[in-house]
Amino acid sequence: IPEPSDPMAVWVRFWQEVYEGRHEQALTVLDAVPQEVIESWHSIRPKALLAARALDLLGRSAAAREAYARAAEILEREIASRDPDPRLHSALGVAYAGLGRKEEAVREGGRAVELLPLSKDALNGGSYEFELAIIYARSGEAGKALERLERLLTVPWTVSAKYLELDPIWADVRRHPEFRKLADK
Repeated sequence: IPEPSDPMAVWVRFWQEVYEGRHEQALTVLDAVPQEVIESWHSIRPKALLAARALDLLGRSAAAREAYARAAEILEREIASRDPDPRLHSALGVAYAGLGRKEEAVREGGRAVELLPLSKDALNGGSYEFELAIIYARSGEAGKALERLERLLTVPWTVSAKYLELDPIWADVRRHPEFRKLADK
């Protein structure tokens, strides 16, 4: 088992807690990480962005909003100091979506997809397609989120209908009449 601060270990442990509905424990996983930003080959996430997600699920919307804002500040600073990196743009899009900044969220998520499209890199490009779907879902655009998901479900990638039924981010999208059709495919 990797060290508790290993980026992939943190990522897996955090999301396992979230998917199992243990949102306070997910926050505890983040507390054990000394770095402000968790970076791996497939993502860059300020701890604040992950914490915001858990806080949202706990219904602590004011604290979640503060965490989304802190994450956006960190990501904006990182984007200004690096070469274009789809991981940063995608994460910033998710942060903006959490803040209700729909147009900026979609722009940043779309920028990530432009930088590394699914057609160029099936694994990593799929991550940015998926996060753009999350951005659409968080922005009240269930139809556009479903279009992205449908595309991902037609290629070998890590998303599945069962996963979409488990992940709480898709709760509103699951209520959309087209979701059941997509899941049944």
